Amino acid sequence: PSSRHAAAPVTTSTRPCAEPWTAWSLDRRAAQLVAVPVEETRVEDATDATHGGIGAVVLYGNAAPPDLSDQLATLRTQALGGVPPLIMVDEEGGGVQRMANAVGSLPWPREMAATMSPAAVQDRAEALGQALAQVGVNVDLAPVLDLDGGPGPDQTHPEGLRSFSPDPTIASTYGLAFI
Repeated sequence: PSSRHAAAPVTTSTRPCAEPWTAWSLDRRAAQLVAVPVEETRVEDATDATHGGIGAVVLYGNAAPPDLSDQLATLRTQALGGVPPLIMVDEEGGGVQRMANAVGSLPWPREMAATMSPAAVQDRAEALGQALAQVGVNVDLAPVLDLDGGPGPDQTHPEGLRSFSPDPTIASTYGLAFI
């Protein structure tokens, strides 16, 4: 008997799966959700965690060593299954700068909003992002988009100068420019 619609041929592919996580165990997938803090001068302390498949390393400190990019490259090559962790840093400006010695300095976000145009903030943040990428950092945990007009950061005003403004329009305009 004939059919008006022929069955499509069944084919198999020998190409590797484009998404490696589809074959991972639940434990392996859960490890990708973990971010391990490590002093930027002791990146090797995250080696065991990257061998275990963690998904991110958060650098802290305030003086990146001159060979940080080499250390991060080594860390990425040691990652479980060849899936490198995200390398994160909190580089907001003002008093919250972990790598200013390596990527340049920014004023506090409040000061940026008071003295710079959104376009100027975008230019500075883009330059920061490029400098971070050159070192091997691919996630900046900034900006803070909380609304705070207080002097802090302190107990009363935890965001303080980390906030662009207490005004939601100004904070969002400058926050999006920074992003």
